[in-house]
Amino acid sequence: MTSYFNYHFIQFILFGAIGAIIGAAVLIILKMKDRLSDLKKGVLFVLLIAYLSALLSQTLIPPQFFSGDFSLSAFHRPILSDFNLNLKFLLIVTDKWYMTHRFYYVFEEYFANIIIFIPMGLLLPTLNKNLKRTAIPIGLAVSTFIELYQLCIDRQPDLTDIVLNTVGTVIGYLLYVIAINIHNKLRKKHQT
Repeated sequence: MTSYFNYHFIQFILFGAIGAIIGAAVLIILKMKDRLSDLKKGVLFVLLIAYLSALLSQTLIPPQFFSGDFSLSAFHRPILSDFNLNLKFLLIVTDKWYMTHRFYYVFEEYFANIIIFIPMGLLLPTLNKNLKRTAIPIGLAVSTFIELYQLCIDRQPDLTDIVLNTVGTVIGYLLYVIAINIHNKLRKKHQT
């Protein structure tokens, strides 16, 4: 793995831990006020907050902010200045030079865009059964928001990211469905 990938992985873990601490603090406050009836849901809530914190660290914060530029100018770019939106789906894969010279970067980029949204498809319906039918559209909406937001900061929005993020959400949702089916079969087997 490249240092680029390792750097982002460490950043993802760090912000996830910060989110988990914040989520746990909220959970403790709710428990102290007797507003938490289901501990499993509380743990899932903490996981969701940790995941969202990690996700936002990778997508909404300009990269130069983490390289030492702590000024607010890193968060501001006039909309559409130096506009460079990639609307060609999987453009890099079709470029022979990229596939021969930058294959591992492309693989990491695509793999990361799928992996980072798997928890979205898994956690949303697990946390709230009413979100079963909307988990995938929520994943698509969050990904689209992130890419549109990147027009305002020093990042390059990409249609491929939206598609790959949505694929990640679908994979997460399918994992949820598989887990529920296995759970139901095991429960029926133990009841008979």
